[in-house]
Amino acid sequence: MDNVSTDGFHINIERSSPLLPEISKMRVFVACENIKTFHRQIAAARDDADRGLLTRMLWEEEANLAAARAALRA
Repeated sequence: MDNVSTDGFHINIERSSPLLPEISKMRVFVACENIKTFHRQIAAARDDADRGLLTRMLWEEEANLAAARAALRA
């Protein structure tokens, strides 16, 4: 069993499950939407502290996107 996390939702699923590709596609979609949102929030941030926090959150979401894409290729 693998613990697949998507934006706060946790699903235990077998790696051989036919649902895994669909869940990975959903994770890619969610990560892309979050990345677009972070870019807008960074552009609108009023100070460096806010921009720094949002940038770190953006980097984390970019890592989530890379992991989701890797899962689709596996």
